[in-house]
Amino acid sequence: MKKLCLFAIVTIFSFDRVNAQDAKFGIKVGVNFSQLHVNTNDFGSGNSDSRTGFFIGGVATIEISEKFHFQPELLYSSEGGDNVAFDYINLPLMGKYYAADGFNLQFGPQLGYLLSVDGETDLEGANRLMLGLNFGVGYDINENFFTMARYDLGLSSLVDDSTIDSSQKSFQIGVGYRFN
Repeated sequence: MKKLCLFAIVTIFSFDRVNAQDAKFGIKVGVNFSQLHVNTNDFGSGNSDSRTGFFIGGVATIEISEKFHFQPELLYSSEGGDNVAFDYINLPLMGKYYAADGFNLQFGPQLGYLLSVDGETDLEGANRLMLGLNFGVGYDINENFFTMARYDLGLSSLVDDSTIDSSQKSFQIGVGYRFN
């Protein structure tokens, strides 16, 4: 996890040719459809639980070239399942490849920090830091407005207990606005 954090910091600060005109800042909001899977035995059977939540936050778009942009985001996100709700601060570090006019493909890692579980901040046994891998698509409606759909493949276990296999995945749909 420390190596990934270091990679994220180096990546963000390594764009020395990027100037202020190449970066745009904005906001985004949308809906999460998350699924929680917990397996507590060795026979492969487990429980799945789903939840509809939301995300909101800030986004920066940095133009590296005409076809490739780097897009770090800072989002508050409600996820989990019907029986348990998780609140995260997520940091997706997305690469965007513009395949056609306005249409882009997105891919990148996501770091998440668990704020609370069902409103409780005493999270003994829960993993605070989460790692995910995101991929999706987006469309720039115009210079300011955009839409996106993204899948977050959770790679980290939700709990510290090695006898419990737990993971979370989510699908997001959202809209955003970039300021000029």
